[in-house]
Amino acid sequence: MVSFKVRMTGDAAYVRIARPLWAKLLFSNRRMYKCVATGHVALVRPEAIDFIEERRRQARASQFALRATN
Repeated sequence: MVSFKVRMTGDAAYVRIARPLWAKLLFSNRRMYKCVATGHVALVRPEAIDFIEERRRQARASQFALRATN
């Protein structure tokens, strides 16, 4: 089953996979991605994956609080 939305999961990484012919013809501006953790397949715009990756990096970086030293 192919979804048209990216699921917001905790530590999910997405990899790009090959699109079938119907996806290339009907949705030329979307790419097919697969979640490494869950196997969820999504046919979305690349900007959606970029947004998810940015949010994931921010969440990982927020655990390291920087303190100002005087």
